[in-house]
Amino acid sequence: MDEAGEVVGVSLAVIDITARKLAEAASQLGKTFYRRIGDRVPQAGWGQGVMSASVLDGIEKVA
Repeated sequence: MDEAGEVVGVSLAVIDITARKLAEAASQLGKTFYRRIGDRVPQAGWGQGVMSASVLDGIEKVA
């Protein structure tokens, strides 16, 4: 503002969050993908994010 109280300028700040939103969408897609696998294969044994050895043995026998 100037001496008369008139606005003489405006300041803005803009942050591009496109990359963050894309990463969040990719993460959600991955979570949905693996959740659907788990829902459709109830006998799958998941331990710390990796299938158990017994499940992998069963897959190898079928293949």
